Amino acid sequence: MTTELIFYDASVPPKNPPKADGVAGYIGGDTPHVWTRAEWDSQPPRYRLPIFTRSDPAAAGISATADAEAAIRQLGAIGAPKGSIVALDSETSIDPAYVKAFYNTIAAAGYTFMDYASQDNLFANDPSGTGGYYWGADWTGRQHIAPGDSGTQYASDAEWDLDVFRAGLPFWDTHP
Repeated sequence: MTTELIFYDASVPPKNPPKADGVAGYIGGDTPHVWTRAEWDSQPPRYRLPIFTRSDPAAAGISATADAEAAIRQLGAIGAPKGSIVALDSETSIDPAYVKAFYNTIAAAGYTFMDYASQDNLFANDPSGTGGYYWGADWTGRQHIAPGDSGTQYASDAEWDLDVFRAGLPFWDTHP
């Protein structure tokens, strides 16, 4: 029985991705590229992890609810099933109120929440009371899941990052 799943995540879908169980890509926010359904479909791994990025939620005019609603619209457009995980990439920002409001809107729409951030900042946003999962960046170059994480990003190169997740999480499964 597999206890861990290997994922890669990339700003744009790689033409020659690494062999992996899953792929993570971007669905909105302040990412430079939002993946289309065709781009998601072009990736061979079985599991998918859509990511919404907001690096500065304290900026003027940013609403966690509006961001989550935009994420939900894009999840529908790419065919992500209800119940599957959507990640919020909060980069290095610490804004627990934003994370909680984003979570509440995502959960109300029937999706599962995961917070991604630098390992040093991850737990400061404290989605633990929300029933969500943690995904930390801990670039040691060694495959591992850091304490408290559901998954850890452990390596990066020019095209993609490598991540390891606990098996059994409710990822979007293209072969249910």
